[in-house]
Amino acid sequence: MPRDAAILQRRNIFILQRFRYHCKRNPKWRTDAILEMVAEEFFLSIVTVTKIIRQDDQTVPDPRTISRQKAQVCDATAA
Repeated sequence: MPRDAAILQRRNIFILQRFRYHCKRNPKWRTDAILEMVAEEFFLSIVTVTKIIRQDDQTVPDPRTISRQKAQVCDATAA
């Protein structure tokens, strides 16, 4: 059974809102820690949450490359 596009869109918007909320609430946290927290809240993988957030904000790093880069701090001013 295919998923309803409107429900997926609402879920994606809520995931983006939660990501921005955690960025503002915890400005010193690394981006990967916030992505992990949001993924746990929605019972999704970090990769899925990152793809959803990157549709709106291209500055969010890909979790597969975070370990190769210096850990980034979430930019609460961008939200």
